[in-house]
Amino acid sequence: MQTAVEEIGLSASSVNFNGQKLKTILQDPYKVLPEGVNLNCKSIEPGSARYNELLANLDDTHKVENVAFFEIELYNAKNEKISGEIAGKVRVLIQIPDGWDKKDLEAVLVMAGADVEFEESIITIDGVDYLAFWTNHFSPYVVIDKQTDSDKADADKKSPATGNTDFVLITALTAATATAALSYYLLSNRKRKTY
Repeated sequence: MQTAVEEIGLSASSVNFNGQKLKTILQDPYKVLPEGVNLNCKSIEPGSARYNELLANLDDTHKVENVAFFEIELYNAKNEKISGEIAGKVRVLIQIPDGWDKKDLEAVLVMAGADVEFEESIITIDGVDYLAFWTNHFSPYVVIDKQTDSDKADADKKSPATGNTDFVLITALTAATATAALSYYLLSNRKRKTY
């Protein structure tokens, strides 16, 4: 895990995700962007048309435990949107939601026909963990908490087993029958005492 301090010249934005206020940070250490650029990040609500559209474009090879879609946009000093690719790479940090597994996270740029993946790292700023990645493209992103085999095993341990109950019923019926047969035998063979 890498620890960093907030760098001079960065831009930050807050986004509401499932009732949590998450911070997103733009870092431009190589001065790729002109002065006065601001970051704007919006969470895309589950069930919305935009969410469903992006989910349909997401490569189905991702095993997902948790997913969050974000519209990450840049605006210049005149408040004009900067679209598409930029001339170099900047770093984006997205605060990791509570309960998400830091070891299983990935960021994906969602584009029709292809997902673009990144080398991610976890960075801690003032005790808060962020998923960080370098990019030169601003568009919708998805942060995925991947499901691993250990996650599935943990879920299986937590949830009660369901399915075929024939064995339990047969065992219970056999025990009841054996008890009834033994009771009948003992009652029928009991000798009466005579006085």
